[in-house]
Amino acid sequence: MTSDNSLVVRNLSVLYGAVPAITDVSLQIEEGSIVSLIGANGAGKSTLIKAITGLVKARAGDIVYRSKVLTNQQPNDILEHGIALVPEGRRLFGSMTVRENLEMGAYRIDDAKKKRELFDRCLHYFPDLEVKLPSPANSLSGGQQQMVAVARALMSAPSVLLLDEPTIGLAPAFVNVISSVVRDINRQGVTVLLVEQNAEVALRVSRYSYVLESGAVVKHGRSDIFLHDPDIKKAYLGL
Repeated sequence: MTSDNSLVVRNLSVLYGAVPAITDVSLQIEEGSIVSLIGANGAGKSTLIKAITGLVKARAGDIVYRSKVLTNQQPNDILEHGIALVPEGRRLFGSMTVRENLEMGAYRIDDAKKKRELFDRCLHYFPDLEVKLPSPANSLSGGQQQMVAVARALMSAPSVLLLDEPTIGLAPAFVNVISSVVRDINRQGVTVLLVEQNAEVALRVSRYSYVLESGAVVKHGRSDIFLHDPDIKKAYLGL
């Protein structure tokens, strides 16, 4: 059953030129849940998340959040609805300091007290960043930069957080930090869509999962069941 507060994708199709990137994709992210999207490189995972956030245009279908149709709205308008993206590759403002990057995440928030609370919460999630606040973002390690990218999105006070390959290229210690923070964010009431090539991480963090192949959803179900599904284990877990 679809809740009025769900983020719903219905029969979404996206083309790059004349080439289909995703075709007739449907999924539902219930409020307060963690949902993962897994699949191989080129499966269409990033295209889907870019379509939800307005970075690419849909050819067909709808994106609905809290009963409002958001299909093909501008990214800043999507953010105004409370949907924030942590993009693949982090996309930080490299020459700006860590503090400035976080402040940029809160550009739409006028309340100084709320900004301070959000800032303090981000440092609670990522205490290692406090000493790095005056440093240029591009001087940080890959794992620290990923922390900044997540924190910057959280500075917008999102109700839905979309993470595109947040653990790619990270050392196991940083993977564990990001996974722990995602769970903590969710416990604070933020709905999460986690797009991951690392299927084991995605399935262990999420409660429900969709499998994307060649731009189409081929399977969906409970993540804990997928962890023991022989087809999933063979295709995505290397077992």
